[in-house]
Amino acid sequence: MKFQIVLVKHLMKHEYTIFNKLRMSVSKDWKTVVEECPLLKSFDPYEECTGFVPACNYLIKHNMKNLPAFTLYDAFGLEKKTIGRLAEVMGKPVSWNELHEKLKKLQTKTIKHTKKQSNNYMTGDIPKTDDSFKYEIIRHNNESYLSPALTAKLLAIVDINGNIVTEPDIKEQGDMVSLVLDKTSFYCEAGGQQNDIGIVKTNNGIVFDVTDVDKIEENGVVLHHIKSSDWPILLREKELIVQVDSNYRLGLMRAHSSIHILNSVLISYLVVTTQSSSCVKKDVMSFTFALFGQKFSPEDALVIEEKVNIIIKSAISVKRTTVTSNDLNQMNVTLLPGEVYPDEVHVIDMYNHVDNSYISREACCGTHVQNTLDVIEFCIVQYKCLSNECTIIAVTGPLCSDARIYGQKLLEKFNLVEHLVNSTNLNNISSSKVHLLMDNKNKLKSELKNISQNYIPLNVQIQINKKIFAIERKLQKIIKEKKMQILGDEVKNKCEDSCYAVGYVDCDEAYLDDNCYDFENVVHVCGEIPCLFLAYNKEYIHIYLRIPKELPEDVNWLKNFWNKFDIKPIKFKNKVQFKATEFKIKQVDKYKALKLIDNVIEDVKKNYFSNITNK
Repeated sequence: MKFQIVLVKHLMKHEYTIFNKLRMSVSKDWKTVVEECPLLKSFDPYEECTGFVPACNYLIKHNMKNLPAFTLYDAFGLEKKTIGRLAEVMGKPVSWNELHEKLKKLQTKTIKHTKKQSNNYMTGDIPKTDDSFKYEIIRHNNESYLSPALTAKLLAIVDINGNIVTEPDIKEQGDMVSLVLDKTSFYCEAGGQQNDIGIVKTNNGIVFDVTDVDKIEENGVVLHHIKSSDWPILLREKELIVQVDSNYRLGLMRAHSSIHILNSVLISYLVVTTQSSSCVKKDVMSFTFALFGQKFSPEDALVIEEKVNIIIKSAISVKRTTVTSNDLNQMNVTLLPGEVYPDEVHVIDMYNHVDNSYISREACCGTHVQNTLDVIEFCIVQYKCLSNECTIIAVTGPLCSDARIYGQKLLEKFNLVEHLVNSTNLNNISSSKVHLLMDNKNKLKSELKNISQNYIPLNVQIQINKKIFAIERKLQKIIKEKKMQILGDEVKNKCEDSCYAVGYVDCDEAYLDDNCYDFENVVHVCGEIPCLFLAYNKEYIHIYLRIPKELPEDVNWLKNFWNKFDIKPIKFKNKVQFKATEFKIKQVDKYKALKLIDNVIEDVKKNYFSNITNK
């Protein structure tokens, strides 16, 4: 009882936080609405739906002659009664006919969509497929499983258009058909779990691969999809041997069982949570759960991973029982919010006989291992968290070992790059070395992001991301220092005498990938003298000009300076004795850029800097 009270308190606090934020937002927006349309002040926005205030903003903005009933109803969620009140207060008619016509079209479309699946397959009076054999699987002591072969009657062959085949015509019907059997051991996709794959075999030993299976919900007929130009020979077959791919099935069972363990661990770890969705593939699972305002970090995910693996290693037995929906209500079972359960429900129990307690007890139609040991291992490979929910992607079984091996190899590569970066200093850095380090770092970052190709354990990803941050910081620092060094050396070389410094600065572009020269931070090497520096990099001319503070800005040579770049005068920033400006001008053609630079240097030397020398 205490635990339930804690849950309720947390949910109430979370709901209050959301309501308070919404109320503050509504209050501000509603004030603007009433200012724009005082007629609406008779409404209380807190008593209306959340779309009411945005709907009012929409009406004010568009100033329509008629109130668009369908838009207000469909897009903003307003009730017909509220729409009528708005029309009355604002003194505008309502387009009710449009609302009714569009709703009728949507209803017709929905009915057609729901009937589409059954109409596609003309299965007629074919009886429901008995698929209860999907739960019959034999477990061996070495953690392997075998789905027994099943002999089934072939009831019909259905072509790609959904018609039952009586006479074969490959040209007309193609090489893809679906087999309908009286019974099957194949699992159809349901509850987030993918379908089985396997084979059907004739008594003569001819094998056909079953790549997909579907169940027609309306009549329970299971379709086994095959692709082969030899399918016409099946028309003379009365029975087929059905064989599920046991290894593929085991991968699905491991992943699905790990979801149950993960869910139970999360329920005990967080104050309150609930499953939002899940997806089960062969030895890969995705699980999304609600946070209700709680924080869940990557470090939390690693704690959860460890707890799941402890349960796996505890060798907990996993059992499936069938109960009625009425019995389900009397049991302490984890259910999916909003899920409608059938009259007969399967319950998956993971019971710890040592503690005499349930590790997990969930209503579920999927297939599972019979002992948690058979999951082998659980390894989180991706973590995505939003403000209200979190998604964990993990692998099980042999994929865990593959992920750890790959992750270790990638970590070693990063260690090598980190070592090279840490051993780099101003004395041994070079442009080629900079490019090599940057290329290696970027390639490894791409590998880290490409989870679809190779799975990487989350704990390794955390380590690598820390290394990436350190590597990038060190590279940025060393490149900046080197840039300042070579830029400073070049600037110092332009100090022709003690009166001024002017000229074209030609630096190694490897250190200027950011296209930022930052002359202001190196110009001190020239001392307290006027100066002009120009450089060209990546289609831009970079200019730095420093002149005495008392110099008027309307002198002819300065006007001519701006005209040469075809720009308006740029404001100078005042320093102690000088004022300075730094800017860049785009010039794609390097030849034209260098010619312009030479011309500017020659003109400024002649009309200003030479006068300083002569003083």
